[in-house]
Amino acid sequence: MTEGTSMDLPKTFTPLSAFFDDGKIQLGMLLNVVGVILDCRLPMATRRKDWKAQMRLCDKSIDEHMWDVPVDIFRPQQDMPSFEAGDVVILQQAKVQRVKSDNLNLLTNWATSIHVYRATQLSKSLPPPVMQSSMDKSRRPTPKVEEYVLWLYQNIDERCIPEVEHFQIKANQSRNIGKDKYCELAKVSDNSFHNLVVEAVGGPCDLGDKLRLYVSDYTDNPAFYNYSWTGNSIDKTGDRDGDPFGYTSGKTGPKYKTSSDWTGPFGRKSMQITCYGPHATAIRKEAKKGTWLNLLNVQIKYGSNNANLEGFLRESRNGYGPKTCVHVLDPQDDPETIDPRLKDAIRRKRSYEKEQKAQLKQLTCVNTSEITGMKRPATEQPEKRLNSKQRRALQRAQAKDKAQAEEAAEVLPPLKTPLATNPRDLNLQVVCENQDQPIARVLDMLAHATHTIIKQGVPVVLKMPFENVLCRANVRVVDFRPHSLQDFASSRRKTEFDILSDVSSNSGSDSDEDVGRPDNSGRELTWEWCFALQLQDASVPSGKAKNSGGLNSSRIWVVVSNAHAQLLTGLDACNLRANRGELAKLREKLFILWGDLEEKKSNMTAANDKKRSRAEASKSKLSERPPLDSSDAEAEASTKQDVGDHAVSNRPFTCCIEQYGVQVSERDAAKADAGEGKRWERVFALFGTKISSF
Repeated sequence: MTEGTSMDLPKTFTPLSAFFDDGKIQLGMLLNVVGVILDCRLPMATRRKDWKAQMRLCDKSIDEHMWDVPVDIFRPQQDMPSFEAGDVVILQQAKVQRVKSDNLNLLTNWATSIHVYRATQLSKSLPPPVMQSSMDKSRRPTPKVEEYVLWLYQNIDERCIPEVEHFQIKANQSRNIGKDKYCELAKVSDNSFHNLVVEAVGGPCDLGDKLRLYVSDYTDNPAFYNYSWTGNSIDKTGDRDGDPFGYTSGKTGPKYKTSSDWTGPFGRKSMQITCYGPHATAIRKEAKKGTWLNLLNVQIKYGSNNANLEGFLRESRNGYGPKTCVHVLDPQDDPETIDPRLKDAIRRKRSYEKEQKAQLKQLTCVNTSEITGMKRPATEQPEKRLNSKQRRALQRAQAKDKAQAEEAAEVLPPLKTPLATNPRDLNLQVVCENQDQPIARVLDMLAHATHTIIKQGVPVVLKMPFENVLCRANVRVVDFRPHSLQDFASSRRKTEFDILSDVSSNSGSDSDEDVGRPDNSGRELTWEWCFALQLQDASVPSGKAKNSGGLNSSRIWVVVSNAHAQLLTGLDACNLRANRGELAKLREKLFILWGDLEEKKSNMTAANDKKRSRAEASKSKLSERPPLDSSDAEAEASTKQDVGDHAVSNRPFTCCIEQYGVQVSERDAAKADAGEGKRWERVFALFGTKISSF
């Protein structure tokens, strides 16, 4: 094969020009390509076992424009090929991918073979390929393809073959490109370059040849511009004890209003970034206020006012590296693969919003008291001494509480005492965790724990509102809520806080009313399991010992959160009213758990409805004066029946139950034991339990 002659690309190969023609290739396609190496990035370790290298290829279809197609190579270190200036590479079964907002490129996988032909030998004749792995050796190209390799090297534009020294310098420099330059905004400093994970909190403002954006990762930097509560006014009062957001520094009157020209986080949490070239173009297309971004190689320096740090994104001066340093991060991606730095930033945002709301509420209270002339009560006042009569009354009350606690302790054994045993007919298709834990009775779980303190020399027994304990119990299901299986899954709109592992619609943690609340922005709906089961101790025969709410009760309501319901049923939540197939699977699973309970409950509900209808019809025919031996309450109660009062054909099983407390609103100040307007409410939840099929 001589120079100047023409030769067609082998039939099974794709020209690299297809990467620049819309619609020619699609994401995920597996292609065979052949090209000359323009430059490369040396292998570097990744977080996994594979190493990563990169090269840029050019072939005859694009050499006139000096275009190139990047190739990402992931392989074990021992299987990594080595490259030299002008080498010709054959890639077989390489996958088409798009890295963030860049153009299409290629990615190797387990089926990809790489054959490298040295340029130093191609000038003389066709050398054998440099093969590094068993996959490469088993798929050597055909003689026709190797003949094209020699032709390509002899006919490619000479500009595509780099000088040996220049190629090696750039390859060595690539080792520094892979270093992680990520930094939180709190740690950025003058004359530095960093990678940032931030949220667009202001702008973007298009200035023609450039674009200005305001970003934050919800950390503080003293060199940032201070956005106070009244807007763009710099805080000149120094440090603010207890006022980190600067709400009070711009106080101009009896009312505080947010400046209309700043809607981002207050304080020194935001930085201005000016973007040029392709970076500005990417932000125009893909970013808006509220978008999370991964910004690469941002230059940090003091701005024109020489007082505050700013960021700058300019075009890359060398040919290597990403053309766009702006990549959009989607908080709705799989939580298992999402960038942990994005999670940290979103967690800081949630904390900021909670703190902001609390401080605004406090500020409103202070403002109201100033307007009305009310005085806040003193926080530290000496305790009023009791007289002798009051002390004796207090001692008698404390002695009575202590006696009741001791009596309860004698009746109720400790919670962790293994009093219950496994029944003979235990349902082995329901399994749970913590097999080494003893079996607890429902009676013990319902008993409130007590704690003794010493006050004025006298022991005082306090009843605890809840305990943070985990138990294992033998129980059977006697009721469930909601009444219809179709309502066991509910929908809500997705929020960015969903990726945090400590966020759940049924979480026992204290949640802010506004943080993470679904809005009307049209975001995608997500479905979650949300139901409750009433469990009865297995030691009580089915249909006996109705829950009376007292200490002798043997029944307990437990909530089942989304994650634990997934484990229990092995199913993902969905719209059960629209998906009959998933509803049938759920019914089949729960039949293993509770037998014919659903059937009996449906029949009971229908019977109660008929009785209620007959009672209402007969009531209208009666005289206005009811019989002396009846009451409206009794008539109403006669129509109600509890399905758990009747024998249900289901077997007891072993499950795990946790107890915790949640804060709920409370108007009665005497009952507000969890802070102002709040009280603790005890909750039981099912966890670590699974319905297995065998």
